Amino acid sequence: MSLETITDIHVDERGQWWNATERLIHEGILFFFKSNLYRAADGRFFIRSEFGDRTETGWLRAVRGFPIFADRTLVEPERGVVRLVLDNGLILERRGEQLSVGDADLVWTDLLPSELHPALGERSVPVRLRPGAMSSLAAFLEEDGEHWALNLGGEKQTLAEKIPDFTSDPGR
Repeated sequence: MSLETITDIHVDERGQWWNATERLIHEGILFFFKSNLYRAADGRFFIRSEFGDRTETGWLRAVRGFPIFADRTLVEPERGVVRLVLDNGLILERRGEQLSVGDADLVWTDLLPSELHPALGERSVPVRLRPGAMSSLAAFLEEDGEHWALNLGGEKQTLAEKIPDFTSDPGR
C-alpha cells in the first residue's frame, strides 16, 4: 500500500526545516527527514518512508535553501580527495572538480541519486559545507583572482562556479 501527501514541511533560505510555522529542531526527526530526502525529475523534493509493505511519500512544500549540510571534512591530499561527513549520516568522497562555489564564496556539492537509494530520486540534492567543514579545507584552497582551486598532493583542482538549484514546484 502506498500513500502520497503534500506536506507543510519546507526548508527556508538558511537551511532550517519547518512544518508550517513551527521550526523543526528535534535531531532525530531532522536526521530521519534528511536520510530519506529525495528529488524527483521535476525538481520537487520528497521524503520517503517505508514500513514493511507500506510506503509513504511526503512532498515538501518548498525548498529555498540547502536541506543537507556537511558537518566535517577530512582532506586526503595523497589521494586527491576530500571526504565529507553529512548531517544525514552519509560520507561522500569528492575531488575538487565535484565541489562548487556559489554566491558569497560558499562551497557546496551535489548528493547524487546514485549515492542515495538507487530506485528513488532522479535529481541531485544540494549539500552545503558548514563553516567547520570549510575550515578543514582552508590550508588546501587557493584563489587566483577569478577561480577557487584545491591543491591536493601538488595537483590543482578547480572548483566549479555554480549556483545551487533549489527549483521545485510547490504548487503541486
